[in-house]
Amino acid sequence: MKSRLSKLAFLAAIGVVALTGIQAKSGNSMFVQEVEPELEIENWMVDDSFWNKATTSLDPATEKSLAIEAWMTDDNYWN
Repeated sequence: MKSRLSKLAFLAAIGVVALTGIQAKSGNSMFVQEVEPELEIENWMVDDSFWNKATTSLDPATEKSLAIEAWMTDDNYWN
């Protein structure tokens, strides 16, 4: 039943396209070929003094030391 409806819908779509007179034209493209200019490397792009202006001291993030507490090992808490 499902394949019968699928075939019927496909044939109906083909019939609509055929009856509306849609014509395909070759050679007419809607796309325009774009060409970008070449990129140039400027002095500031490779200058270390430009990129290393602000030196910051980064301290690694640390957590307080962990310790096992009494409730963690208490059998009555977990059972």
